[in-house]
Amino acid sequence: MSVLVSVSPLRGFGGMWHVKACLPCVLPFVLAWMLALQGCKDNVDHVQGDGSGGTIRNLHSVGGLGPLKSRNWTSSNLSNVAVAGSNSGDATTAGRTALLEPSMSQAAQSSANASSQEASFPLAATFWSLGARLLMAVVPEASNGSLLQEQMLMVDTGSSTLVFCQSTLLQEAAYQETPYISCNRYNPGGAPMEYWGPFVTGNVHAGNVTFQDATYSIMAEEEGMSCQDGIQGIFGIAFQQLDAAYPVTPGFTMADCPEGLPPPTSKKLPSPMVKLGAQGGVEKLGIHWSGHLGENQGMLYLDDAAVTNEHYDASSLVGPAVLGEMGWYDVAVQKISVGDQEFTGFGCAPRPGKACVMDTGTPAVTVPPKVFDSAAQLVKSGGSANLTFWLPGVAGEAVALSFDVATLFEMAGLFKAREGENVILGLSMWAFYYTVFDVTDQSVSFIPQQPGTAASRRAILHKVLAEERAMGLLGHGGRRMEELPIHV
Repeated sequence: MSVLVSVSPLRGFGGMWHVKACLPCVLPFVLAWMLALQGCKDNVDHVQGDGSGGTIRNLHSVGGLGPLKSRNWTSSNLSNVAVAGSNSGDATTAGRTALLEPSMSQAAQSSANASSQEASFPLAATFWSLGARLLMAVVPEASNGSLLQEQMLMVDTGSSTLVFCQSTLLQEAAYQETPYISCNRYNPGGAPMEYWGPFVTGNVHAGNVTFQDATYSIMAEEEGMSCQDGIQGIFGIAFQQLDAAYPVTPGFTMADCPEGLPPPTSKKLPSPMVKLGAQGGVEKLGIHWSGHLGENQGMLYLDDAAVTNEHYDASSLVGPAVLGEMGWYDVAVQKISVGDQEFTGFGCAPRPGKACVMDTGTPAVTVPPKVFDSAAQLVKSGGSANLTFWLPGVAGEAVALSFDVATLFEMAGLFKAREGENVILGLSMWAFYYTVFDVTDQSVSFIPQQPGTAASRRAILHKVLAEERAMGLLGHGGRRMEELPIHV
């Protein structure tokens, strides 16, 4: 179809680009114009840290829009704050085994003997920082035994830590202290994005599940995170290699994180999902996203639920492909084809800058510049073709993971990686495929689905254009998010 653009005010976005659909000719002058913007590379190598720019979060980095704010906590008062919120008991207990059982608030949905085989988590989809994000409602227990207000956490296959933004949880939640802190800094070279906070253990509730004695962190101090933008933390569901627990050091500040701290402990403090896996409780994990924004637009399934739900169709399954577990959900990309062009030599390896990963925390599929430019040129010329990733299959034959290029661009679902970065199968992939990770068999399977609707895809595109305009990236000649910092 062709796309025409007229300038008209969209309610809630100010004077923005209004995109209207017309009839059959595949993505013409305006989309070609947009693609031309994506190839522009002479400005804005990094985003300003004063709130005038925006940030992109990839892999295990998150960024926020708007003015940066820093909470006023220090390591010297952490112990007093922690004691106020902790339960009686051994303050250095790292946590008992996290067992999976139904939340009391979900008793009507599951029996008292429910296990991880029945576990599922409804997900919302929201727009933040130039793309869609999946959110899970997570509820910590209060020190008086009740449940606290639910917190909407970003579901992230590119990180391992469950962390809450709300520092008042240090006083309000029921937990036991540990002698360790979480200290993370993201987006190197761009706007500051960092936090530190204590690691604690306590019960948290999500979906029809109670994670007992789960290890999580509460931000005591943060700068540039998503905490002012409606996302109240991160639920990392990657493997524990990405977790780092540092011993508490008196007098340190956030500026010391992490270089000024002692080496992280060799003792692992795995996130709730990892602890379940360590106990044999999670063997399969299914992630669904409808491609739409709004409530109940996604699901996270564990074990049997991952292959018995309405989104799983064994007859149309693509794969399984070989899955790595080196911290990330990594895959080895043998080649990428765009139409009849093929690209090789990606050198996928489980280390920063070389990993080829599947990451729900990155809003779009991210490819090297030569692949992106080929796809953009094809669409600008009016062509139609697939973008296909060839992955090693468990059975030996290559697994072809294909996307319609025009549809990806229609939802702003393809990013251009900067030099030194590699392939990221970001959240836009999940609009095309329901995905099942089999941790035991080290495989991943894909079930094709309709990537939302034309209206839902354009809704995301509208928001991207609006945000770019607000950030001053669509001026004369324009510029698009693919040129902003994307760091692995």
